[in-house]
Amino acid sequence: VSQSRYLIGYRYHLGMHLIFGYGGQDTRLREIWIGGTNGASGADKVWSGNLGEGASSIKNLGLWGGDGGGGGISGGFNFFPGGPSQGRSDYLIKQLGSKVPSYRGVCGIVWNGGYHGNRTVIQQWAARIENLPNKLGTPYSNINGEANAAEMQYDLLTNSDYGMGLTADEIDLESFRKAAKTLHEEGHGLSLVWDNVKSLEEMQKEIDRHVDALTYINPLNGLRTMRADIVTGK
Repeated sequence: VSQSRYLIGYRYHLGMHLIFGYGGQDTRLREIWIGGTNGASGADKVWSGNLGEGASSIKNLGLWGGDGGGGGISGGFNFFPGGPSQGRSDYLIKQLGSKVPSYRGVCGIVWNGGYHGNRTVIQQWAARIENLPNKLGTPYSNINGEANAAEMQYDLLTNSDYGMGLTADEIDLESFRKAAKTLHEEGHGLSLVWDNVKSLEEMQKEIDRHVDALTYINPLNGLRTMRADIVTGK
């Protein structure tokens, strides 16, 4: 008895390079979400872990209803955190040629030609990225998986790409280290998203507000100073 075979749709494979924002050697990928309309809102979490620069994969063939619906997703990807010695993507070189840059300074993933559903629409991707600045030389940068606000402020003051580009000589380092210790002892870690809506100054004020701190120019020596021992009255 012969059996007939029917075409019910097509499986689409694609490659893409997604940049999520600024990154560095300490940046790590924690989650990937696909679908939805605004970041992870309404989306499906398809991957979770703790990945620095390296490779991983996603496999969920029934994510959007399988072959009888919108299909699913399956394939490998590479995460590039954006460190100063970051290499280039072999997949992008193969597709685009030898002039592909290494994209240092920004973090993102390369989806290496995997299966991405049965529809011609590319779903929106979002990621949860972890970046715990650690430039003050203390053991206090990680507070229960969240960033230390003193480290965040110091990073914004000294980074020349998205910050003020100040040198250490223009900053009262000991005040920031003392603030970092205080915040660590209080268990007061911080997780924030910085997009294009807020200016640098607004972000600095937002960080201080969350941890009841004060970052200012000391009129006695002209140095950027931070205090995290502020006591506010009711």
